[in-house]
Amino acid sequence: MFNNGDPVLFNPIAASFFSGAQQLIRRRHLRNPSSLKTHLSLARLPVEVVSRMVSQLADRDMRLIGGKPHDLAISPDGRMWSTTGDA
Repeated sequence: MFNNGDPVLFNPIAASFFSGAQQLIRRRHLRNPSSLKTHLSLARLPVEVVSRMVSQLADRDMRLIGGKPHDLAISPDGRMWSTTGDA
């Protein structure tokens, strides 16, 4: 997990998101747990939530984040994939 915007705001939201994802895994309800698309969604979704929250609730001149979210998956052998054009 990496973010370069506002860790104090992002980390609690991301932790909650990943806790929910872990519950889906434990219950065996996570759709396609080993698929690339799932991993990219897990990387991107918490960023999208925080970005949307800041865009809708924070004063414009106080925003540290809120631009385009990115995702990037890197395999153990160094291959990279992205749905946002970052590979």
